Amino acid sequence: MIIPVVAGAILGLAFDMNSMRPGSKYIFDPPDIEKNVQTIPRTFTESRYRFIESSSDGSSFLGVDGELSLKVKQGMVDISGAGKYMTKTVDRKKTVEMLITVNHETKTLTFPSHTTMRSDWQSKPQSSIGTHYIRSITYGGQLIISYKLIANKSEDIEEIKAAVTGNLAISGKMDINVTGKMDKINKDLHGKYTVSISVSATAGVFSPPKNIADCLKLCKEYPGMVKKINNGRGAPLKIELVALSTLNTDYKAYLKNYGMEATFMKATNMFEDLRNAGTEFKRWDRNKLWNPQQQDMVNKFRSKHKTAELSMASAISSMNSAKGVAPNHFDQAFNDYGQGRENIPWRYSLELTKLMHKVENIPYVWYPYTSAETHYIHWGSVNCSVPSSVPIYIGYAATSSKGYGNGGNILCLNVKPQFESREPYKKGEAEVSRISGMTYETLKTSTGFAYCALCELENATSVVTITGRTDCPSEMKLEYNGFLATNKKALSELVCMAGRPDDKIVDLHAKEDPKASKLVPVWMECEECEEEDEEEKAKYVNCAVCSR
Repeated sequence: MIIPVVAGAILGLAFDMNSMRPGSKYIFDPPDIEKNVQTIPRTFTESRYRFIESSSDGSSFLGVDGELSLKVKQGMVDISGAGKYMTKTVDRKKTVEMLITVNHETKTLTFPSHTTMRSDWQSKPQSSIGTHYIRSITYGGQLIISYKLIANKSEDIEEIKAAVTGNLAISGKMDINVTGKMDKINKDLHGKYTVSISVSATAGVFSPPKNIADCLKLCKEYPGMVKKINNGRGAPLKIELVALSTLNTDYKAYLKNYGMEATFMKATNMFEDLRNAGTEFKRWDRNKLWNPQQQDMVNKFRSKHKTAELSMASAISSMNSAKGVAPNHFDQAFNDYGQGRENIPWRYSLELTKLMHKVENIPYVWYPYTSAETHYIHWGSVNCSVPSSVPIYIGYAATSSKGYGNGGNILCLNVKPQFESREPYKKGEAEVSRISGMTYETLKTSTGFAYCALCELENATSVVTITGRTDCPSEMKLEYNGFLATNKKALSELVCMAGRPDDKIVDLHAKEDPKASKLVPVWMECEECEEEDEEEKAKYVNCAVCSR
């Protein structure tokens, strides 16, 4: 088992996976380890970037699983490099973040199996020793650059996202092509955002970069900086753990519950939302004088947020049980965060934005004022853009199953439909059609549930889908953009699917129906594009959902 290095890691030392900390007992004799230590040269360097939409995105990109991520964010575990980045919060409702990493490995230190094993730990209970021992430590350096585009006005964030997604892939190699495209975005959107750059590293001394070109330069120079540390070895990066049950049959094997990973990632995103909303709320509420009606609205938000934050913190702090984390461990925390249509990503950050506008009577400036309301469906998402903080309902894209008749339209089927009592249907008595939730397919995502959200827009009279574009006319507001999708094997209308569909966010114990229809991208052939290969000329058809 390989995990990021934890503070205090030493070869041969016991390690407890439940607390994610080194133990106090040596399993193997330190002098004999030093005598027999083996050095394995490593020549590995990788420089990559990824656009981060949630806290769990960042953890996954850095190779930190959900359980460890929560413990790091709560301050229960200290990991070098990634730990400093992960303990920070980002206001993602007005920030586009590009995370850049350089991983440079120099050598691995390990010891052979014939190394003398100590006997003083074997008669002690496992609870006082741990679950594993540290077999090897890999050295080198890890550089993490958080390059953030922070919208100067909240109404510009969707335009910034559209410019980024229209020019760059969600992830890739960090090279001069990336810096060139980021420079182009900066020129096109000059004045609409502020760049913020923060850096953390396990080794090396350098000046903080001031722009994207400096970031690339630092990425290229970083391996050379690592070679100047610790006689060229650098700093510890990751450790290899071996179960103590392989040495002592009285010890139980540690069984990691991989089925909990989605729950951990869900909790990670909620925890970041709560921390970010709490920080922003304190900054906004400080030194303000509200009238009784305003104070009542503020107090209701404060109380609801505090309950959810304390509940989540308590759930995370109690994850160190030797029995592991039970499947229902976060049920109370998730319930306190919000249920049903209120259980959406960034709930409290979005609600806080709406509260600020309501309490201070601030209009949403990207709308020409009108008392009218309109609605739209956000295909591929369970969220709505600001100010629609909570969808009217969330559901699945749905149509008739394969081989059944239908009208060709795609519906947003509520996740909690209401049923009126009718005479029971008995198979074979009459011909009926059938409706079921759809899944989606893209080139990079084999399949996933096709979510949707019915969103309400205040101060707007119309919503239109513009095809072939990722942005909206200047007098309109971008709600979201993506690609056109349609039913894979049946006549169907086209819908605008979110460019990065939500995946496994709604915990409804949904099961994929093999007969269900599938949403797939619509392609077109670009004859005038620069690519020579016919397959490369095939392009997704972009779309943008715009309101006014």
